[in-house]
Amino acid sequence: MSDVELLTPLRRTKAVIDLGAIEHNLARVRALIGDRVKVLAVVKADAYGHGAVTVAHALERAGADMFGVATVEEGVELRDAGVRLPILVQCCTEGAELDASLEHGLTLTTTSYEHAQQVSAKASQTGVIASVHADIDTGMGRIGFSRDTAAEEIARIGRLPNVDLEGIYTHFATSEIEDDPFTIKQLRRFEKLVKDLSERGVSVPGVHTANSGAILNYPEAHLDMVRAGLILYGVYPDRKLENKADLKPALALQTSIVFLKDIPAGTSLGYGRAFVATRPTRVATANVGYADGYPWRLSNTASVIVCGTRIPILGRVSMDQLLVDVSSIPDVRLGDTIMLIGTNGSESVTAQDLAEWAGTISYEILCGISKRVPREYIGKRDVPFARTGCGRT
Repeated sequence: MSDVELLTPLRRTKAVIDLGAIEHNLARVRALIGDRVKVLAVVKADAYGHGAVTVAHALERAGADMFGVATVEEGVELRDAGVRLPILVQCCTEGAELDASLEHGLTLTTTSYEHAQQVSAKASQTGVIASVHADIDTGMGRIGFSRDTAAEEIARIGRLPNVDLEGIYTHFATSEIEDDPFTIKQLRRFEKLVKDLSERGVSVPGVHTANSGAILNYPEAHLDMVRAGLILYGVYPDRKLENKADLKPALALQTSIVFLKDIPAGTSLGYGRAFVATRPTRVATANVGYADGYPWRLSNTASVIVCGTRIPILGRVSMDQLLVDVSSIPDVRLGDTIMLIGTNGSESVTAQDLAEWAGTISYEILCGISKRVPREYIGKRDVPFARTGCGRT
């Protein structure tokens, strides 16, 4: 093998999404909550980087009851793609957003009586009934009705024309922690509100509090519906919860070797000369970098897998390229698969691993995989790409 080898450019970076794994994870959520509790599947942020439209269609077929998005645009995208299940926009909407929401039959979050009045006026003008869920701030501190005035305001909302108060909900701040006093305090505050509403003669059919952490840790918070997000994609809110459910990671992020070279001791690599070889080293280059969502903070820190062997990243992650040490792989070749997230042979790298190396959270790792990375979908009867060996074709 020559000191330098170059593969004819053909970018193979892609995210492989296992829809069968997502269906499996939905089934595991169902096993935890029972048949009477509904599942709102959270598909905001392009389904946490997995592709909202394709994932939503798979979850619709698999029996989800509702979808959750963060913006009106996300909801409209699903409607335009033929998704028919109810879609809850889990944030504030106003002005033209209200018009688009009503036109596409989205369920709105309302956070004040004044906002609900705006929804009522818009709905009355267009002759439709607006479905709304009231968001209660029990301690998250972002948006929502104050728990001190929520009962009175929500009771008034129930009397507004062209508004159907379908649900009330809150969001936990620390539910990934088991036996957490603050989560229990939030739940008790919410339960008191539901009781106060009942005493005022207000009955709301959809009452929900549980996000992924609470689904795993707080069965008493499952109520009428749960909001499953991260766990649908096979990632736990905290490593300590891995014994709570048998989840399957749904995403593998992979690329391939496009350049190989041998360098002597003392050679520096990449920006800032952040790596200097202390021994003769065989170096492989991959066309993937922080513009693809592979964080710069993984520079000189992360591991990847090639031919079933865990190997280190060398130097800084660039915008479009990174370097790895393949000295321990005698038969390494151009085109061999580099697994950035996923399983190759007996080795695995998870989104949680990347998050810990980068000093962030797994949510950011998954959501950060950029649009220029193509998504490839496989079903539950297919074999995930390059699970073993070097991924040679």
